[in-house]
Amino acid sequence: VRCLQEVLEPIHLVQIAACIEMTIPFRKKDDNGDGPAERLFARLERANLKFNLGIDQHELTIITQRAVDLGNRDVENFCTTDTPWFLDNTWKLLPESNVPLRRKVTYTVCEYQQALRGMCGFFSNLNYKVVFNSFRGSPTDEQMEEIRRRTRRNIQVATLYVRAKLLSVSLLAALAELTGGDAPMALFVGDMPGRDHYTDRLDDFIPVDNERRDSIVLD
Repeated sequence: VRCLQEVLEPIHLVQIAACIEMTIPFRKKDDNGDGPAERLFARLERANLKFNLGIDQHELTIITQRAVDLGNRDVENFCTTDTPWFLDNTWKLLPESNVPLRRKVTYTVCEYQQALRGMCGFFSNLNYKVVFNSFRGSPTDEQMEEIRRRTRRNIQVATLYVRAKLLSVSLLAALAELTGGDAPMALFVGDMPGRDHYTDRLDDFIPVDNERRDSIVLD
């Protein structure tokens, strides 16, 4: 916003700042029962008076609703009806909050376990009601009810999925600890397979009875 202050009018800078504000996700209501949108509107009113911006109440409402819409679009995958797509997008966020995972093939089992534990805690404690916001009928009550219904469902599925992944990785972490200590994840699960490339995985060396294996496949 500061970079644009010599180019844009104050009223436009206010709108940009409001939109940036509403992209801060997962914020709860305060002790007065006001959500992020209501608190933003109150600050806009104070800024309007302090800096004599000349914005009327209707325009302030529009600015807040536009910011709410942008904030909701920023987390729109939470309310998708395509749960696998939601999980895929969520999985891509792991490296953003876990520096070791950015190394792709050299992170260790314990580093991966720690990342999953953090994600598990995030989903387990995330209140579906704070993901999306509304302000003065935008979105409408009916729309918010449906958005929150889908959001709750996706969070529930994601929580179960991440817990299952955490369990499987915890088994690998325990095995690593018993066989010499922490080691690269690729040592246990192999590198990412390619068209002309395949590395051995730990389960390739686990003997399986052929009849039992065929039975598992058929089941």
